[in-house]
Amino acid sequence: MAGVWRIAMLICVFFSATVSTAVYRGGANVNHKYDFVKFFNQSQENIWTYFSTWNDNFTCERGIIKNISDRTVVVETNYTINNNTYSCTREGKLYNVWTRDGPRNLLAIRNHLNDSLRKDLLYASTDNMCAVIEVGRYHGWPPVTFDLLVKESQLDGGPSAECVNEYNAAVGTRTIGQENRTVYYAECRNH
Repeated sequence: MAGVWRIAMLICVFFSATVSTAVYRGGANVNHKYDFVKFFNQSQENIWTYFSTWNDNFTCERGIIKNISDRTVVVETNYTINNNTYSCTREGKLYNVWTRDGPRNLLAIRNHLNDSLRKDLLYASTDNMCAVIEVGRYHGWPPVTFDLLVKESQLDGGPSAECVNEYNAAVGTRTIGQENRTVYYAECRNH
């Protein structure tokens, strides 16, 4: 029996070592200073998912803020799968990861599949034109992915180098078979 436990422990240690190449300091471990309310309110622009590590077949994901307060946000999300455009509108709750006060750096919302998501704002540029978010899923695999969001007025030039560096740093902390993929293409504006 002791041999079975040793093998199980060895498997756990090996899995942990191969999955966690670096100490992950995102999510609720850090009370990031960035604020969804400021990011969403800075301009009344559409917000596009530029890159994502979620291995899915959607492209052209665009968020349109319909209503926002200090505690809630209503987002219409449009996306394309196999040249078909879909839309869903969801209300999300805005929180601070540690306290009742402070920047609203956490968004709890459901996606188009009605799965619960936890979106942590890991980084926002000083002009709030670009952001990096960690997306935690309560169901499905992988449990954590990352998105790089860009405001519509910045699409022609693409995200800033600083924003891409922040995104790559976040992605580099999690290596659970995730690959970066491009979600936004120039043709997306025609959908």
